[in-house]
Amino acid sequence: NKSIVRSVEISDDNRIYIGGQEEIGYFYPDKNGSLVYTSLKPLIPKDQVSFADVWDVIAFENQVFFRSNRKIFQYAYDRITVFSSVDWRFMGLSNGRLVAQDYQRDLLTFRDGVWMPFIKSSSLKGDFFIRATIDVGSDSTLIATKNGIFLLNKDKIIPFNTADLQLINEKKVYAAARLDPDRFALATNLGG
Repeated sequence: NKSIVRSVEISDDNRIYIGGQEEIGYFYPDKNGSLVYTSLKPLIPKDQVSFADVWDVIAFENQVFFRSNRKIFQYAYDRITVFSSVDWRFMGLSNGRLVAQDYQRDLLTFRDGVWMPFIKSSSLKGDFFIRATIDVGSDSTLIATKNGIFLLNKDKIIPFNTADLQLINEKKVYAAARLDPDRFALATNLGG
C-alpha cells in the first residue's frame, strides 16, 4: 500500500514475509526471478481488516504470525485466524516456543491453536514490557524489558544485572540479536 514496512521474516518456504501499516503479505520470485508481492489482507475476515502497524513477523512451525498492537494474525494453510487483545505488547521466540505478551493475560505461549498462560509477568515489579528475547543455552532466555534485563529459566523470571547492563538499560533497550554463540547485541533508543 506504499507505506512503511515495520517487520520482515524470511521463512523456510523462501518467502519474504512483511508487516507494514495496515498490510501483511510476502514477496516471492516469479518465473523470471523477480520478486512479486502478494498481499494477505484479502484473507483477513472483513470485520478485522483494520489493524495499523505490524511490529513483529515470526515464522513458526509452518505458520506465520503477524503482531500489531491489538491483533495477532496466524497465517496457515491459506487461512488467517485473528487473535484480538487490548494490547499485544510483544511476540517472539523462547527456546522453541512462540511467546507473546498480552497486557491483560501476561506472558502466553501458542500451543494447539490457542494462546495459553505461560508465566505471570505481574509477579514482577513495575510495568513489565518485553522488548526482545534471546535464547541463552538450551533452557533459558534473556529478556530485555523497559524495566531491565531478566533471565527466563523454565517458568521462572529473575533479574539479570551487571554494572554494564544497568548502564545500557538506562538507554532504553528496544531490540536484541545474537551475534554468535558467545555474544549478543542490545540496541537502545538513547545510546545506539
